[in-house]
Amino acid sequence: MVYIDSDTINKLSLRALSKYKKIVLFLAVLLLLCGTLCLLIPVYSGIALSYLLGSLFVISGIYSFVSALAFRKNTSSFISLCLFCIIYIFLGVSFLSSPMVGMNILSMLICILFLLGGMSRLTTAFNNSEMIGRYWCIFIGILDFAIAFIWLSAGEDTSYLLTVMLIGLEMVLTSWFLFILNYGFNQHKDRHSVA
Repeated sequence: MVYIDSDTINKLSLRALSKYKKIVLFLAVLLLLCGTLCLLIPVYSGIALSYLLGSLFVISGIYSFVSALAFRKNTSSFISLCLFCIIYIFLGVSFLSSPMVGMNILSMLICILFLLGGMSRLTTAFNNSEMIGRYWCIFIGILDFAIAFIWLSAGEDTSYLLTVMLIGLEMVLTSWFLFILNYGFNQHKDRHSVA
């Protein structure tokens, strides 16, 4: 989550502002395009996402292996990095060899995150009776559990489509935030040029 307000934008110089504005606009357009493709053609987008994530996992595994060689004198770091190397490469090969299996692994991870999020929200709300917005926290925690259980009970194909569409929706919403941020950068730049 990114928290940027007008005070943060006001502290940026015009040069930094124009640099960030270009990057933010590029990311916003890219995320909007990719998110729209995920929502419109989820089957092919899921395959592309699976190949992309598989490649990133393999690259992370190779990086972990190189890091393990660099830290081979420290036994605990070496062992943990070798363990992560094996896990990353295994996940990468699974995603690359079978996109359906890869997306179902990702779906399972998302379900686990929903379960953990629901559990943490409910625990926080019930442990802190004076919390502002406590009932909203309870409601969202129950909603997280419901989403996770519905997702877990879905079939393999439905789970695949839900995962791709959730990722697409997240991309579209993030691009909307970045377009708003770019608008804020433009407003700030216009105010600086007038003053």
